Amino acid sequence: MPLIIPAAMSAASQRGRFFDSDLSPRAVLIGLMLLVSCLYFNLAETSYLDDFRAFYVAGMATHDHLDPYVNHVDLDERYADALWVRADSRYIYPPTALFFLSPLSRLPYKYAKLLFAMLMVLTMVGILDFFHRRYPGQTLVLFALFISLPMITNIDTGNTDVLILALLLGAFYLEDGWKAGLCLGIAVAIKFAPVVAVVWFLGNLRWRTAAWAVAVSGVLGIAALARWGASYYLEFFHHLVAHADPNRPRVAHQFTTLKMFDGFLLTPQGTFAFQHDICGYVQNPLRYLGKPAGAVGVALLLMFFVWLFGSVRGRLFNAEQSFFLFLVVSLLANHLLWPMGLVACFPLLILLVASAKTPNLAALLLLAPLMMTVQLVGQLNFTVWMIVAGYWVFRNGWLRGATSRSTLEFAS
Repeated sequence: MPLIIPAAMSAASQRGRFFDSDLSPRAVLIGLMLLVSCLYFNLAETSYLDDFRAFYVAGMATHDHLDPYVNHVDLDERYADALWVRADSRYIYPPTALFFLSPLSRLPYKYAKLLFAMLMVLTMVGILDFFHRRYPGQTLVLFALFISLPMITNIDTGNTDVLILALLLGAFYLEDGWKAGLCLGIAVAIKFAPVVAVVWFLGNLRWRTAAWAVAVSGVLGIAALARWGASYYLEFFHHLVAHADPNRPRVAHQFTTLKMFDGFLLTPQGTFAFQHDICGYVQNPLRYLGKPAGAVGVALLLMFFVWLFGSVRGRLFNAEQSFFLFLVVSLLANHLLWPMGLVACFPLLILLVASAKTPNLAALLLLAPLMMTVQLVGQLNFTVWMIVAGYWVFRNGWLRGATSRSTLEFAS
């Protein structure tokens, strides 16, 4: 005779079994990140998302058949980018990025910026979950990265660095071929700076990834050229060279619908916190060199590339060590490196902790510079982090070709 359990008893038994079982570390990490995501969404709702505004205005200008690299605030304050009155716009991304960013300008700004921020937050959740599956012992480290200053400033300013990091990781971890090349090609099309990663893939003999990346970015480039003409590209490259020049021409305009009051920007769409300066601004230590900073950064990156693939010690690095070191050194080529770009340090930090004999100490010291506010360390977060990371590269035996404690191979 079968045993019949009353429904009430069955439900109670099931509840008991549920609460008696513990959650996995991965579930805890995802749960904590989703909880913090609620705070990030609130930050995105109440902040102006200064950098995203530049993308948004460029998208509006494009839809209205106007030049996105020119400031059109004198035509209509709908094109106002904060209190920007220089004759050029703050949009310094390539024309190909408009294919991906301009659709959001179809929405009212307060909804567009919230949707963009949600995309960046969930993208970082996916990145850190991916690394947790590879390094399950780093739950606290990964959660700390999720609430670190580079991540906060990405949401506060509305930048694309999280998306670029995800695309670069996709290019690295996917099998050498069209999928990896698609990720890298889109990254180049959005921000152009990831073009330096193509050099690494060539040096690592991942020809198909590099070829597909060039093909994808090339097709998008031809499409942008056919749609908007060569003038956009000329202005884009001019922006790259001269955008930091404070003596550029200005437009004569008196704002009527925008007002700044105690760090808050009053706009027709609402009142937003303009910017939370908690992590300094220009993080590249080469900035003290002035105008040569960009050229020196590129030269240092090229020297590192030659050492990485041309020296005996450089060739002793495995693929992850090589690529993640390359990502960090490539930041030096950006003479206007802002704290949002420091998310590129996350993979190397995770790898250094994984290969350390004292992982808790390594995690504490490597996370510290990414948690220090401008009041504590000024604009030296990246400088301090590079010093600490260099110490752990040496201490972990990477320069001696020592084998790390974990399997550090990419899937290819």
